[in-house]
Amino acid sequence: MRLPLYADDEIGDTLVDLLTILLLVFLLVIVRFTFSALTVDFSSKENTFVGGMTMPGFLISPIRFSDKNIVYIYKHGEADTSSDASLFGLTAEDFAGLIGFIDYGSIILENKRYPVFNIKMSEDDQNIINPVIINEEGDNGKIDKKILTDILKEVWPDYNIDQLPENLRGSFKIDKRPKIYYESLENNGHKMIVIGSIMIDVTKGISAYYKFIFDTLATEMMDFVYLGSFNFEERLRFLKKYGTDNALTYYNNWLENPADMLPPLAKHNRARIEYIKARVLKNEKPPVWVKGLFLDRIGAKLKIIGSRNGDIEAEVSGK
Repeated sequence: MRLPLYADDEIGDTLVDLLTILLLVFLLVIVRFTFSALTVDFSSKENTFVGGMTMPGFLISPIRFSDKNIVYIYKHGEADTSSDASLFGLTAEDFAGLIGFIDYGSIILENKRYPVFNIKMSEDDQNIINPVIINEEGDNGKIDKKILTDILKEVWPDYNIDQLPENLRGSFKIDKRPKIYYESLENNGHKMIVIGSIMIDVTKGISAYYKFIFDTLATEMMDFVYLGSFNFEERLRFLKKYGTDNALTYYNNWLENPADMLPPLAKHNRARIEYIKARVLKNEKPPVWVKGLFLDRIGAKLKIIGSRNGDIEAEVSGK
């Protein structure tokens, strides 16, 4: 039966077509608005580890040997060191390079501000480690807190290890989420993840040895942020521009003998901070293999960074 509103079928069909076009335009506006909203958000929940609201951090023992200093990081939840699987060891220099690419973030608890990323010294009465350790060469080493305090003084000068709360009682506000900044590197068929001065080969998947350290960080309060492809020359450019007067001399000496010196971007704070900021601003998308070989293996999802008024916001702790 013909509706009295229309003079004939042709006019009715035309009105239906117009209404359909208007509906499609309306839907396109909604979709565009939705994607625009996504681009102005600084982050989304698709960026975090899977886990509880536990403060991320390291429980460590800095050990001084006659020839080098080692920072041992304990596996999360371990009560002793009865096996090698409970420890992850880095030279003091590599540890400094690692935390240099960690933004420790901040929380507000009872009107006081604390870092989210929590570095704690092991205590002797926890039976976690013997004060005397023997390394693979049979040399004795001893716990020395000064190793840690010297590193923090250089890399995170505003970080107060003695100020951290033992636990989070009551409600707290996350003022700034902690972040780990990482880069990718492909070389001679090998695919690697770079964090600070540490290069992790993930070509055949992440090894249990390196996965250990990410298991320790597995918390929903930590974000992984991609900085782009690793490039020595790019780092050197920022060292030249923002480093101190002796930055290049330090860099050349480090190339000759890196074992006994902090990585240049760990030693020169402003150069590192500006480097990270600039790389974040580029907002580069990681290669496809990064997700499959690295992020998926450690239980992290891709970090999404957006912009406000065209400028990506980036803050880095440790100024």
